[in-house]
This record gives sequence, structure tokens and C-alpha cells, in this order.
Amino acid sequence: MTNAHANPPDETGLWARLRRELRNPSMTTVILIAVAVSAVPLAVFAPGWVSTTQQSLDDRRAADRLREAQLLSSSVLVPSQIVPWMLDQVERMEEAESPADWSFTSFTAGPCFENNLQQLPAGAFSDAIAKSCTDMHEIQIDHADECISIQNCDFSSRAMERLDGVRTHLLIVFDDADFVIPYRTEEQQAE
Repeated sequence: MTNAHANPPDETGLWARLRRELRNPSMTTVILIAVAVSAVPLAVFAPGWVSTTQQSLDDRRAADRLREAQLLSSSVLVPSQIVPWMLDQVERMEEAESPADWSFTSFTAGPCFENNLQQLPAGAFSDAIAKSCTDMHEIQIDHADECISIQNCDFSSRAMERLDGVRTHLLIVFDDADFVIPYRTEEQQAE
């Protein structure tokens, strides 16, 4: 006579414990199963997310480096360099296609910082630079609502006229100060 209970199944083995846990799961088991099930789709998309995030951070660092390069330090503040820098900023704003392009440069910092402007020799040239910085800052603020997003970034003709007025004023003052017109501007006029 064989006894069915003679060799009971091993109730302490790994498979027995797993079977018991799946029949009556604890909260820990439910969480582990949910994490395991979620990990599969996440593993498919995670590399794309990581590379996109890394690219965004790299782009941001590059933009920050470019912005720092655009700002002249006070030790390099040479009067003949300010007008070409300002003309580049006018051009950048005229070609702006996004809010970031429009407000890329601060006209209250860098060369336009009050302490930097005070280093310029007193006279019509330094007054014109200070006025241009103020005008550019005001244009930037006054017309910022014309470019709220990349899809809706169309500046008015008034904004362009004001920028052109700053450019014209800068070129006149630059010429009167007997500095050489920047090469890029000469090249554009020749075309």
C-alpha cells in the first residue's frame, strides 16, 4: 500500500514559494511584477530619451558658450569693437525666428553694462553707443510679444524700422569716429 503522503512535495523549495506567492501575492510581489512589466517597454524607449536629453544638454552648452563669446569682457572693451558687435546684434534680431533668437543678447550686460560704457572716452561716440544699447533694449522689450513661439514669430515693420534706425545711427557715429567699417558690412554693400 502506497501512502500518498509518504513523500510530500517540498513546500520550502523555490518553486513552491513562487507558486504560493503568485496565488496570494504580497504588495512587494505586485510592485516587483509591475516594475518588471514596465521595464520592457521602457528599455525600448530609454536609449532614445537618453540620447535626446544628451543632445539637448550639448546644444544648451554650445549656446551658452556662444553667448559668452558674444559678450565682450570689460578687459577687451575697445571702442572700435563695440559698433561691429552692435551691428551683428541688430542683424541677429532682424533674422530672429524664435523668442530665443530675439532675446539672445542682453543690452544691459556685456559691452552695454553701465560700468563698461563708462570706460569709453567721453564724447559723441560713447553717448551714441549708450543710446544704441538703450534703444536695442527697448526694441527687444517692446516687440517681444510679436514672437511668442517659433510658429508665431513675425516682427512688425515698425520693429525692423527701429532696428534699421539703430544701425544707421551706429554707422554714422562709427564713420565720424574715423574707425574702419567692418569688412562684412562693406562686403554686403558691394553686393
